[in-house]
Amino acid sequence: MTFDENGRAVFTDQERTSIAAEHDRIAARLWASVERLEKAGNLSQADRFRAQACDAEDLANAARTSSNALARLY
Repeated sequence: MTFDENGRAVFTDQERTSIAAEHDRIAARLWASVERLEKAGNLSQADRFRAQACDAEDLANAARTSSNALARLY
């Protein structure tokens, strides 16, 4: 990652691919936890994990879209 003249982060394609894969793995683990928590009746914790899973998916999707999209969220 480098920074442009405006101080925004600029990610290489390799970095973006790595970030997308990492956040896909994080989201998958979180979604599995959401299911377990819901089955156990712990809806409050499930809601928190759901929000984190959505955030991870947003980061993964931004990383796949462009460096600018990722920099806005990162």
